[in-house]
Amino acid sequence: MDLDYKAIGKRIKIARVNKGYTQEKVANLTDSAPSHISNIETAKSKVGLATLVEICNVLDVSVDEVLSDNVVSYRNQFTNKMIQLCQDCTDEQKRFVIILVEAALSFFEKDRRNQEA
Repeated sequence: MDLDYKAIGKRIKIARVNKGYTQEKVANLTDSAPSHISNIETAKSKVGLATLVEICNVLDVSVDEVLSDNVVSYRNQFTNKMIQLCQDCTDEQKRFVIILVEAALSFFEKDRRNQEA
């Protein structure tokens, strides 16, 4: 099984930004170089298990949250949650949710293309 290091890096970055930390602060708290944190977030480096646990502890997120795209049971949970959320929606609400999801997916695709450029 190949891990999706880009998704892992993005989740780490999101958790870091949500915590209000810079890459330098995370690096200092994990005894790493800021460039290493940057490389992990951009998937230029594969994060090791010990470093991942350290980063997650510093950012107050669980390892399974960061790895969620890589765990099959989480993928099923995401699908089931989407179905559950929309189950009791009106048709108008479902259309609105579809528009929101399409916009979000378009944003993520543009972001992915920009990062690859």
